[in-house]
Amino acid sequence: MNRGRNFFLGVLGILFVLAIAGCGRKSVPVPPQTVLPAPIQDLGYVLDERGVTLSWSYPARLENGDKLAGLDSFEILRAVTPAADYCPDCPIRFGEPLTITVDSLPSDATRPGRPVVYSESLLRPGHRYFFTVRSRAGVWQASRDSNVVTFVWEVPPRAPTDLTVIAGDGSLTLVWQPPTALLDGRPLPEDIAYRVYRAGDDGRFAVLPGDPVAGSRFRDDTVQNNKKYSYKVRAIRRLGETVLAGAASQVETGSPRDLTPPAPPRHLMAVVVADGVSLSWEQPGDSDVAGYRIYRSQSTAAAAVLLGEIAAPAVTFLDKQPAAGGPSRFYSVTAFDRAMPANESQPSREAVVEGNSR
Repeated sequence: MNRGRNFFLGVLGILFVLAIAGCGRKSVPVPPQTVLPAPIQDLGYVLDERGVTLSWSYPARLENGDKLAGLDSFEILRAVTPAADYCPDCPIRFGEPLTITVDSLPSDATRPGRPVVYSESLLRPGHRYFFTVRSRAGVWQASRDSNVVTFVWEVPPRAPTDLTVIAGDGSLTLVWQPPTALLDGRPLPEDIAYRVYRAGDDGRFAVLPGDPVAGSRFRDDTVQNNKKYSYKVRAIRRLGETVLAGAASQVETGSPRDLTPPAPPRHLMAVVVADGVSLSWEQPGDSDVAGYRIYRSQSTAAAAVLLGEIAAPAVTFLDKQPAAGGPSRFYSVTAFDRAMPANESQPSREAVVEGNSR
């Protein structure tokens, strides 16, 4: 009797424990937009002879607009298919994601809005690639997929050769020899164009905006005189919507310089005074005049001799050693600017001191 009673009480105890364990209060479901990072929307790519470089901005917000506290990693998903089998309307079958932890990134790439980059080099010619990226803030906190980028990979062209930079006034002109083959030695299968890359004092190259250059000559008018610029050029293949850049040329530098001389001085006058011959003139309208050079000759056909040089804004000069008596003296003045080397104007109209005037 007691054994049956004890068994019954034991069963009741087990049922009581199970009942307690199963009656916990359920929490209110958390909306996903309050914990998930906002999807990346600016995934882009660049192709060169090494492969593809993906880039996107480090996320700053959750899906609901709140500030993102932090991230654990990024997931890169890739799909590939033979270019000949591409079906624009077919679903994209991405493979298993490649994970990049935030700790493995450079510190300057982990601030909101800063670019994050990933490069891949093992690409197969004749294939189309698709990439998308997700960010992850925790085990169950992955963002939705980013925009998808796609391109066709082929063998890139070789580098242009003999790049030369020719300095001009407010411009630099680049000329080069085009490549004749792909990196694997095969002839170029189609016409190529070019991208021009420029670096300033910081040494960071960036492609110049605008359409690809059709020929092997390019003029850069977006430069400043007396500033140093570095250039390199890549040939590109245009494969439908894909732009595939080849190997870069050697780097060449150049500095545009001011080649435009000032206007000549105006209304030159020569007056005989007790100490010699006093010259005066009006300055030209140019704002970059650095000074003037004064010349004298014994006739209109004779070579003029430089008497001296004065700095602007002075517009007078005293010739203290004019030839006494004798033939007439012919004076002229030129203006020069601040360029290095300086540009000198044409001579002013001559002022004449008649012979035997002293």
